[in-house]
Amino acid sequence: MSGHQEQRNLVWTSLLVEEWTKAKKQLTDGGLPGLVQPNFAINPHADARFGCWFPERRLIELHERLLLTFPRDSVVEVLRHEIAHQVISELLGGDRVGLTHGEDWKRIARLLGCDDRAESCDSALRAHARDTDQGMIERVRKLMDHGRNAGTTTAEAAAFLRKARELMMRHQIAQRDLDEHVLDQTVYTQRPVGQLFKRLPGYYHLLGGLLSDHYFVHYIQLWTRVMVAGKFEYRTHLELFGEAQHLDVAEYVCDHLLQRADVIWNRTRRELKKRGERPSKRAFMNGLFIGFSDSLEKEKEREHSELPPETRALILRVSAHRDRKYRAAYPGLRHSSVSISKDASHEAGYQTGQKLKIRPGVGSRSGTKRLPGS
Repeated sequence: MSGHQEQRNLVWTSLLVEEWTKAKKQLTDGGLPGLVQPNFAINPHADARFGCWFPERRLIELHERLLLTFPRDSVVEVLRHEIAHQVISELLGGDRVGLTHGEDWKRIARLLGCDDRAESCDSALRAHARDTDQGMIERVRKLMDHGRNAGTTTAEAAAFLRKARELMMRHQIAQRDLDEHVLDQTVYTQRPVGQLFKRLPGYYHLLGGLLSDHYFVHYIQLWTRVMVAGKFEYRTHLELFGEAQHLDVAEYVCDHLLQRADVIWNRTRRELKKRGERPSKRAFMNGLFIGFSDSLEKEKEREHSELPPETRALILRVSAHRDRKYRAAYPGLRHSSVSISKDASHEAGYQTGQKLKIRPGVGSRSGTKRLPGS
């Protein structure tokens, strides 16, 4: 597991603890005090259930796919389904009628505000939200996986990514029409990306803007209460909002831009010092992400110029719908401005960003991935 994935799981676990705490208050208000916080785990294995309660280990386990592909309210639905099992196990001594989802469980489920008709958390999830287009996700992943061979050139890799973006764009149009009801059935989810910080660097906002402008997602800066050295502290991070297949690609681009950016910066810093310049990582990163975004913008303008007017109009319609859902998910949101200092470090970053090429491997289940510098 990469460092970014570990921090993503840390954010997810913190969110689960927060939601568990809210559920405990509901139980206490309903006359069931004394529930003790369990352990939490995220299971990446394909054959795992969406959620499960293990009484022997005092463990609530959720499937990684649940967190990757379903909206936050669906995650909460599954979590509360498992909390109801915890209550039956630890406060009521097991279901008195001998059924896994008997009357005691249903009473607790109603108290928690989750579906008391579900025979399992998987059925609860199916009843609660439509799944994303898994076929579309797999097509994008398979397309990018073709480029994983050692003999793939940078030009071929760029072609794979362009084809994946084209497929995503065509999918948006093919699966929707001007009927608002059809658009409203689109499933959006949220995903934390990047690192956790006490104070978010300004270039992270430029990175979030780059992903928003070119990969069919939105971003926001959030604060999360996480466990650090045995105590809770607040950390800030980026969260992406969009459809699961778009988040897969955007997360890949985000993680590997950050990984490669650090490598390029260390090399550039030495070069700037040799030239007698004063290196600035902030200025370099600002320039890097602006340069890469500008190169993507030229490519996007070319792609859009080849589309018929009615298709461009539909793209704008879908984008406007995503904007509305994003603002509804994050009421009162606002983005920070970024101060840009155009010195030698910024110029070096901008020139490098103009030449960056994404190597193949887009998709959360791909193999080794690299992002060359220039």
